[in-house]
Amino acid sequence: MKIVIRELYEFKDRIYEVASLEDVMITLKQIQFYSKFNFIVFKVNSEEDYEGIRLNKNGKQYYIEYFDQDISNLDKHEIYSISDYYGYLRNFLNEKEKKTKNLFEKLTSKKKEEEKVKYEKWKREYKNSKKTNIAKITKSIIVGLSLILLAWYVLNLLYTGNYKFIGQETEVVQAEIYKTNKAYVPGGGYYQRIYYKFKFEGKNYNDITRINRFVGKRKIGDKMKLKVSKSNPMRYVILEYLPSQ
Repeated sequence: MKIVIRELYEFKDRIYEVASLEDVMITLKQIQFYSKFNFIVFKVNSEEDYEGIRLNKNGKQYYIEYFDQDISNLDKHEIYSISDYYGYLRNFLNEKEKKTKNLFEKLTSKKKEEEKVKYEKWKREYKNSKKTNIAKITKSIIVGLSLILLAWYVLNLLYTGNYKFIGQETEVVQAEIYKTNKAYVPGGGYYQRIYYKFKFEGKNYNDITRINRFVGKRKIGDKMKLKVSKSNPMRYVILEYLPSQ
């Protein structure tokens, strides 16, 4: 068995062949700063039979990694100092069975299980949060539509004048214009004032209003449709000006 150190240098790797564990330690201490703590120690039986452990430093954190001629995808293991690496290295070089390989296989398996548990937990939380978000969105849509419908209802009541009849029974009656005249406004122009009358439940009622040019000129005898409150017929809205005969 040969012991080989491979220094993973920035521009060109360097290879050192050593005879003993003591020589390994001496060589590593000589190159560790120069190589920025990035090297591999191999145990080589042949070109087809070898294994190694690698030290890698990323910032202030150290990582150790195992591989052999068959396995190169085991997870890195986080360590706290280069002294930890030397501890692994002594065991690695002195062992007769591949205990280091078994250790890294167990660490990798454990990490995969932990990641699986984390993933399952994340998936459950994601599904729950998705359901919660859908419920919130649905609730927001319902509330929004309800507010729109309420606003539309209120505006419709105001526009049509039906707010006058909330909680009251109504009936549609026909009124007749019996008098008209012009009312002039400051700055020029005028509007038409009309007087009309209607009968409800045997009683006569009359009132006055003014109309603009969009309604059109009305004349005596023209009819109107009114929506009146049964409890108070003078509470009404004009539904329609019927065409002149």
